[in-house]
Amino acid sequence: MDSIAAATRALARDALKRGGNVMAARVRGGGSAGVLPYGEGEAFYVRAFLAQFGLSMGEGGEFVDAQGVKLTITDDVFRWKNKAGVLKVTERGRERYVLLMADTVKRPDAIYETWVSGQKARSLRRNYVARWADADGREFETLVVFGGEGEWKGVTAFNPAEMDHVVKRAARRGQKVKRVFTAKD
Repeated sequence: MDSIAAATRALARDALKRGGNVMAARVRGGGSAGVLPYGEGEAFYVRAFLAQFGLSMGEGGEFVDAQGVKLTITDDVFRWKNKAGVLKVTERGRERYVLLMADTVKRPDAIYETWVSGQKARSLRRNYVARWADADGREFETLVVFGGEGEWKGVTAFNPAEMDHVVKRAARRGQKVKRVFTAKD
C-alpha cells in the first residue's frame, strides 16, 4: 500500500468523524469537503455552491483563481445555455458534488485550457480539475469549466461519473488540451 493512498484514506476517515455528512478528502494539499445528500430541490444545490463564494442565488461575483485570472461566479455554471436558462444541477447526479466543485475552482490541482468549436465560433475554455478520495480511498475527480476570453464565466461542471465521458469526448473531437497550472504539494 503506498503512503499517499494510506494518508488519503486517513484524511477521509477523519473528515467523516468530524461531521455527520459524507466527506471526501483532497488527494493533494489536504482538506475535505462535504458530499450532499440526494433529494433536495435544484435551488438548494445551486445556493450551496454559490455560498462557498459568499454569493446568493441570482447574484454574481468575481473570484481570482490560482493563476490570478478573474472568474465571474454565477449560477450559469448549472444552467442550460440552449434551454432558456433552465437549471441542470441535478442532471446525472452532479448535485451531490457542488461543494467539491466549488473547492475545485478555489484550489484546483490543475487548470487546462482547450479550444472548443461551437455552432457559431470557437471559444477558449478553462478547465479546473481536483482529485478527491472517499473514506475507502477510491479516488475520483471533479471538473468545472469556464468559457470566454477576457470575462470568464461558468459553463458547466461534471461529477466523477462523467469524467470518462468528458475525456473521451475531447479526444473524439480532436481538442488540443494545454495544462496551464499545476498545484504544488
